Amino acid sequence: KSAYENYKNAVTMMNNMAGQDVKAEIARKEAQHFFEKKTALTKADHEKARMRLWLFVIIGLGLAIIGFSLYYITRLKKIKEQQILLARQQVISLEKEKAEKELVQAQNDIQQFLKNINDKNTIIETISGELDKLKHAPYPVMQQLTDSLSDLREKSILTNEDWLDFLNSFNKLYPDFITIIKARHPSITASELRYLMLSKIGLEHKEMANTLGVTPATVRVTWNRTRNKLNGRLDDTPHSLLSKMGIN
Repeated sequence: KSAYENYKNAVTMMNNMAGQDVKAEIARKEAQHFFEKKTALTKADHEKARMRLWLFVIIGLGLAIIGFSLYYITRLKKIKEQQILLARQQVISLEKEKAEKELVQAQNDIQQFLKNINDKNTIIETISGELDKLKHAPYPVMQQLTDSLSDLREKSILTNEDWLDFLNSFNKLYPDFITIIKARHPSITASELRYLMLSKIGLEHKEMANTLGVTPATVRVTWNRTRNKLNGRLDDTPHSLLSKMGIN
């Protein structure tokens, strides 16, 4: 009986020990599984972190490329705008320089025109004075001198080419002169307009008459027609009428 009891105790002890071994093995397996799972999770977290890092790097690189591209495009656009502006300024400068040269040339042409008129008028005055001295000369001599003076007056008339050159220079100096007058008085004639142009550059009636090969009385008639057409008064002058139209 005693031996049987010992045997039972021994068997019970062995079973308990076997159960403890199994539990220990299960615990070990569970611990191993836990650590493997934790390691896997940690590895997955690291992998996700690396993916996020690479994603940030790629996004950052993309943004950097886009930013550089925008900067480069903006820079090129600005350089192009500056080049266009510089070219435009150069064109404006050249056009201004050309306009100034043309204006100076036009002024010189008008001055030469006035000089030619003055020279011709001087000659005409000289011959007219000589004619006055020879009033009592024989008729053939007097007639010859009168014919010479008439020929000289004919030569003092501007040719069409001379007038076109004068008109071109005048329009450069006073570009709105003819436009304003014709706009306000469409019925004005070429001779009346020419009278105003010659008045604008400072010619008197006598100088106009010598230049155009007509008498001073003819010039006065043209002035009277011009003044009436421009609604002027008896005390008006060509310059006052032009001033009323805003032409200075």
